[in-house]
Amino acid sequence: MKSSFRDYFFQAILIVFSVLLALFLNEYWSGIKSDRELEGVVQNVLKEVKLNNRKLRETILYHEELLGRIDSVLADETSIAGMTGEGGLQLHLIADKGLMQNLFGDAAWRAALFNGNLSRLKNEKLQVMAKTYDQQELAFLPVQDVMSIVSSREYLRADRGKENLLLIKGQLNELYGREERLAVFYKELLELFKEEN
Repeated sequence: MKSSFRDYFFQAILIVFSVLLALFLNEYWSGIKSDRELEGVVQNVLKEVKLNNRKLRETILYHEELLGRIDSVLADETSIAGMTGEGGLQLHLIADKGLMQNLFGDAAWRAALFNGNLSRLKNEKLQVMAKTYDQQELAFLPVQDVMSIVSSREYLRADRGKENLLLIKGQLNELYGREERLAVFYKELLELFKEEN
């Protein structure tokens, strides 16, 4: 009887040990899988930020050039008169490439938000990521204001060319300032993740 009790006790301990070992291994492998998923999500966001940063540098240079063109036109009244006619100010004569030629992505960030592992990221890094994408969204609001100016009835008036150009210049200055600030956010985010590698 003593030996059968020992056998049962030993088998019970083996079963408990086996279950605990299986739970531990399952948790361990889940953690590794979760770490890999998080690393993939972070790498996708960083790729997107690097691409956006390159586009932003090009856009900043273009907007600097555009502001210079506007200043040149504003300095010469005959230039303004030559740019206004039927249909209002002919902005395309200054902004030959349009106002914005680059679109800035946020698909990787949006996907990361739906990934449950993002919450495992260090709080500082998550905050910098979130602030960067918030700033990216805010940076291009002046474009909507320019579009409102261009689509208004006042814009179509030939005698409002200078005023309209001044309004557009103000919004472009705002846009340019926000782009410069966004460049700082991109730099901070990329440096923060570079430190770890």
